[in-house]
Amino acid sequence: MFITVKTAIDDLLNMENLKFEPKHNLVACLDESIPETGGYRDMMRFIKRTKYVYAMCAKPVIYARLIKSFWRTAEAVTDEARVTVVRGNITRDLVLTVSEEAIRTALRIDDDEIGAHDELTVAECQACFVNMGHPPVFPKS
Repeated sequence: MFITVKTAIDDLLNMENLKFEPKHNLVACLDESIPETGGYRDMMRFIKRTKYVYAMCAKPVIYARLIKSFWRTAEAVTDEARVTVVRGNITRDLVLTVSEEAIRTALRIDDDEIGAHDELTVAECQACFVNMGHPPVFPKS
């Protein structure tokens, strides 16, 4: 069944008990001017330089009923391009498909290509922990 975007939006806006879910809207505070953040300023500066800052600090409006409706009907499927996606209904007639690419786009992660992740070496991880004050002894993996 095909529906128009306007019909889908009207259906969403008329849903009963559509409420804002504040617990799903918590974001990171990276304001260095707050006195209590003193011990975290280096970490905050690091986060601000990463591609993940938008994902941590954006304030999207999220509605509990839409999330519950999606996950009640969600299933993992392989799409036409042989990519595994999660597909579920938001309303009776509106199906939402979520892919890794869609999440990266929404969170503005912007990798050069999907699947390209920055990885730290064990030595870099250990140096980071030592800089944070942890002892320099780490189990071998």
